[in-house]
Amino acid sequence: MNKELLTKAKSKLLKSKVTLDVADFDKKLLSKVPAGAVFVCNQLLPGVDEWIMLSLLAEHFEQTALLYPYPTPLSKSLKPYTIRPSGKSLEDRFLSVNFAKRLARRVKKGNAVGLVLDFSDNPLSHLGKNLVRTQVLRQLRKSGQAVVPIHLQAEKIPGGLLRKAIPGLPFHLHSGPVRISVRVGNLISPDDVAKLGKNRIWGKFLQAKIFSLGSSFDVKPEYFIGSQKDVQAPVASPVDPALVASEINGLSPECKVAERGQFDVLVAPFHSLPNTMFEIGRLRELTFRAAGEGTGKPRDMDEHDLYYLQLIIWDREKEQIAGGYRLGLGDQIFKRFGVNGFYTHSLFKMKPVFFPILQQSVELGRTYVPEAYQKHRLPLFLLWKGILYFLLANPQYRYLLGPVSISKDYSEASKGIIVEFVRRFFFDKKLAAMVSPRKAFRPKIKSVDTRLLAENLRGEFDALESLIETIEPAHFKVPVLFRQYLRQNARFIAFNVDPNFSNCLDGLMILDIAQLPASTIEALQQEK
Repeated sequence: MNKELLTKAKSKLLKSKVTLDVADFDKKLLSKVPAGAVFVCNQLLPGVDEWIMLSLLAEHFEQTALLYPYPTPLSKSLKPYTIRPSGKSLEDRFLSVNFAKRLARRVKKGNAVGLVLDFSDNPLSHLGKNLVRTQVLRQLRKSGQAVVPIHLQAEKIPGGLLRKAIPGLPFHLHSGPVRISVRVGNLISPDDVAKLGKNRIWGKFLQAKIFSLGSSFDVKPEYFIGSQKDVQAPVASPVDPALVASEINGLSPECKVAERGQFDVLVAPFHSLPNTMFEIGRLRELTFRAAGEGTGKPRDMDEHDLYYLQLIIWDREKEQIAGGYRLGLGDQIFKRFGVNGFYTHSLFKMKPVFFPILQQSVELGRTYVPEAYQKHRLPLFLLWKGILYFLLANPQYRYLLGPVSISKDYSEASKGIIVEFVRRFFFDKKLAAMVSPRKAFRPKIKSVDTRLLAENLRGEFDALESLIETIEPAHFKVPVLFRQYLRQNARFIAFNVDPNFSNCLDGLMILDIAQLPASTIEALQQEK
């Protein structure tokens, strides 16, 4: 314990009218961390977060410091406790190698080093902070530092609306008390960090680890690493049906958005489905592997499941899941995580001009219908119906957005023809200029003129299906979701190859709700 620093930090928090709520369990986790680690928390109250970290660490460690690599000015009272880049050059300011070595030496000597990271990508956030965040994460990964995640959360912050409008606004500009809940996670070993490889993946993992603290979901490195082997792991065993039924039946009435016959259409958040989520991950993997896709892992789950909604088709009679979608609410995701929080951002690069569209969108993905229900038309119909009902109840969303997959089992010729057909007749060039694929699709075919074949189809979808069925030995047709979205006036804006999902080809679909066919809206309103 560093009594002097602890006293000063508590005094600063008292003056700022900030009270910390730290459970005994979290205090024990802190006390068990060996000397010499980096403690990373999310930014909540600029100017106060740093004192929160110093208070937490000083209570358990004698040697405590704060890592502050940012270009923005630091208060005089904090300077004695900080590790900062030396010199004024741009190279030093944005984390030179010497600065990283200084940090490593301090950790090796047993220092508990705190770091506050702003994970948002709000265009109004300080550009320097975003650049430094990327660099400091890279240095932590490369230097092999053990990292302890910490989550700061407050139900209500004074001046909240002004704070949303001006990111990074110092907390001392507001008045009023605030109570902050502190959750501490288990230490992330250097070996786990090394598994993640790329800096972008490491950053997403740490972000998910921090924001998942307090939930029952264990964020593991494996969820962020694509399948690297041709040999797939066995699919996980089913979750106890009684646990799944108990959670589904325990959902509030507001979660039901539609019903038909023996099926209910439900929309629920992760925290209401701690066991069901594992069964959903298993069903996804089973379904996708049968279609020549899948992650190759026991379950198809990732960090986005923590904060996305699950749309579930529930068979009341058999008490089992008949299908589902994953829904991401664009405004909420962007507010909390920035553009990095969107699954589609892992497949497509997006320019800032596209961000307003993201915030008005519901991102769709991970569509699955278990084999037992694939011969029934109703589950797939109810998935689409449930999405539209959800949009009618939430008019703040204007767009549906998400990747639509074409399995690697389709021939290069078929994939090339589908892409050319869509680009010629169902492509939005204006929006396409705002996004780009991370791994572009380049069909390896020379003997087939896909452009000429696509042009001769004259935009007729039935003609496209007949051509694809003729080309494919297994008589594949165009993926069902392509047909479904195009018939609702959707457009595509990019195509990407996903190496983490069996190298399937993803088309980025966007559907403006204002462009839905009148017949679709009328049918829904009449049923409702």
